[in-house]
Amino acid sequence: MKMTEEFWDFIEENLPDYYTRDDVLRISNLRLFVDIEESSITNLTKEEAKEELDRLSLKVYEESIDAFTKKNSV
Repeated sequence: MKMTEEFWDFIEENLPDYYTRDDVLRISNLRLFVDIEESSITNLTKEEAKEELDRLSLKVYEESIDAFTKKNSV
């Protein structure tokens, strides 16, 4: 799953408790591991890290859409 800057801006703006969530921190660590192999993650292969990254990214994106929809519903 390609993560654009606009994608993350939307998540940051709409995901409840964005700055204190463990899953957001995990996504950041996984992204570092997948992209440049610099991370505190040592127990996954790169392929496993990509799969977890995609799964968590989709989860927070769905939550962000849900929060956005609820916030902007009539």
